[in-house]
Amino acid sequence: MDNNQQSNFKKQISNIQKFVSLSLSKGQIFSALFTLLFPILTYSQVVDEIIPLDTTSEIIQVIYEPTETESYYQKKIAVFANNTSQIAIEKTYARGVQNGIYKAYYPDGKIKVKTVYANGKINGEWTWYNPEGKILIKGIYVDGVKHGYWAYKNIKTYGRFKKGLMHRTWYVLDANQYKTKSTYKNGELVKGDGVSLGFILVADTNYVQNDTLIVEATQPIEMPITAGTEYQQAIDFLASNFIFRKNIKAYFKKDIQQFKKNYKRDVFQFNIARKVPSINIDLFLEQSKNGQIEVSLIDSALKNNTDNYKKYFSSTNIQFNNGIEKQATNPEAPVLINFSEVNQQLLAVDVVWKIKEEYKTFKILLYFDEEGTLKAAEYQK
Repeated sequence: MDNNQQSNFKKQISNIQKFVSLSLSKGQIFSALFTLLFPILTYSQVVDEIIPLDTTSEIIQVIYEPTETESYYQKKIAVFANNTSQIAIEKTYARGVQNGIYKAYYPDGKIKVKTVYANGKINGEWTWYNPEGKILIKGIYVDGVKHGYWAYKNIKTYGRFKKGLMHRTWYVLDANQYKTKSTYKNGELVKGDGVSLGFILVADTNYVQNDTLIVEATQPIEMPITAGTEYQQAIDFLASNFIFRKNIKAYFKKDIQQFKKNYKRDVFQFNIARKVPSINIDLFLEQSKNGQIEVSLIDSALKNNTDNYKKYFSSTNIQFNNGIEKQATNPEAPVLINFSEVNQQLLAVDVVWKIKEEYKTFKILLYFDEEGTLKAAEYQK
């Protein structure tokens, strides 16, 4: 609370004391207190604010400053709940719809995200900075959908989107600045090994709440994808990958209304089984035998390890001890994800969906390179 607010608060308290000195009734005193303190209580309300971070998001706790609700043009400013001297969010509205510049800040005041809204959707350049001010990701949105050139500088990956789908040539630079190319057409890989845009965000601290409802905001940090994080990559892939969404939508097209309900803020809602029955991949082995597997990396793995896969993926009662079920996007969702263990660079996934008291299963095979990085996916036809 700044000096002007403190001065206004003292005046309001003084007015209340005058009411009390005039021997008002208890009901009158209560009414006066409510009328005078309501703006202060409203201003002090802690709310959750969602910051869009590419395919994921971050929730921080903020307090919004009062705005003139009757004006045509509004600028809304929120401060951090645990540091009201520091601006957390700046955004503007016109006719009650978000329009104009949007900015989100780190607790030290440095810019985190900057973009532009039009008619309630991101339209234009979107930029995400790291705490040192360097660009992590930069790209273009049109009507809330990625469309145009995108630079994922944090993973040295560059290319274009067309209406939310990877399109044309994508480039990846390794540590020696060697460039590899992959070509897409409307989200489908047509040449190359493919590009993985997945990276993991974890909180550096837990939310801490005390008696005054001040909550310590957490900041995401980038965790490099290494061997042993295959399941985190798979979860991120299922939650927000556009190509996966396209394929599962086609598979469940007869239940399209239920399908739409199970996406919230463009995130697929699912629970994760900690203990699962066997996940057979006979369907994919048969398709490989008949030349029907589209992804060459997966087709080669299936042909070279057929007997091993037949034996391994028929095992029962797969159980995880790494708390994987806690990473579900929605524990109450009607969709249950069954993961196999990773074997010979393949991870089998069963998406089990309960629709109208009937269980339907959609199968996926994920391929990881020798470093444990997700490279490709094959879907049930």
